[in-house]
Amino acid sequence: MSLRDSIHIVSNLLIHSTTQGSKRQVLTCPRASLRLEENNRMWIGWGMFMKEILKVSLEIMKAEARSSVLALLLLLTAQANNPRFEALAQVEGGFEIDVSALVYRVVDGDTFDAFPVGRVRLADINAPELGEPPGREAREALSRLVLNAVVYLDVDDLEVMDRYNRLVCVAYVRYNSTHLLNVNRWLLDNNYAEAVDYPNEFKPEAWSLYVYYPSSSLPDNYNLLLQNYLRLMTDYLDMSSTFQRLKSENERLNFDYNSIKEEFIKLNSTYKELIEKYEKIKGDYDALQSSYNNFKAEFGSLKNMYEKTKLENERITAQLNTYALLIYIFIATTAIFGVSTLYLIWKGRDKKGFSIVQPSAV
Repeated sequence: MSLRDSIHIVSNLLIHSTTQGSKRQVLTCPRASLRLEENNRMWIGWGMFMKEILKVSLEIMKAEARSSVLALLLLLTAQANNPRFEALAQVEGGFEIDVSALVYRVVDGDTFDAFPVGRVRLADINAPELGEPPGREAREALSRLVLNAVVYLDVDDLEVMDRYNRLVCVAYVRYNSTHLLNVNRWLLDNNYAEAVDYPNEFKPEAWSLYVYYPSSSLPDNYNLLLQNYLRLMTDYLDMSSTFQRLKSENERLNFDYNSIKEEFIKLNSTYKELIEKYEKIKGDYDALQSSYNNFKAEFGSLKNMYEKTKLENERITAQLNTYALLIYIFIATTAIFGVSTLYLIWKGRDKKGFSIVQPSAV
């Protein structure tokens, strides 16, 4: 079974069981004036509140812890159907207690959050806004009175909730073993709020500061369940803190991831440009390589021709040298022969009396 299915089943069981419990309260307490359909709305609101808690809690818990929490909530749901655990819908001395709850946060001087009913708006009083000093004083006074304490709520029979889906109630806290303190009246008497007669069942002028309500009216196992709730709420707050820390860390990681992703996209674009340049350079290189190979082949052919030409030139040079030597010999022989001939001619003329006339000096 998935986490979403588990949340849906448990929240529906909570709403169904608490609605059935509210029916028994009206049937077993005929003096209670809270109508059945309005009471159902209140408990359905509690079921939706628990559903939201389940969503947050189960999503941040480890898988092995989810089954135990679901089992505990199912146990609480089963106990809600037990007559000993029915809410306290009683009429005592002109007031009624429809439900009891534990206050875990004070919003302002006339509003607080409580388990299991959700947000509560104190009926027929109006505290100053938090932006004003009296508003902060009113919230501090209400915190001292109800924070982390059990409150007993008399829910408005006419509207049950206001337009902001807050329970409209007169709240009571335990004053001693026999009496409750009217929180709404106490805030008025101590000038932390002013009376405003909104359209509901309550009449501020008829309120008593103290009402008789013995503590023995609580179910036998209420304190045990309250302790279990406090433990679960502490775990929930711890997990909420861890969840917020992990959420912040996740946002930081997402930011880093997006930055890295953008950088990666830029690098990938640059890489593609470099690949295109590389392909172009590779094409040019291949063309140059082909030209080089052609040039190398031509160079080899020219080198072979050069070697052949060189050998032919050496052969011709050798022949020319031979011919030159023969010419030199021929010229020398011819010169010697000519000189010898002239010498013999000169010798023959000398013998015949011919003289060679020497030219006179001028």
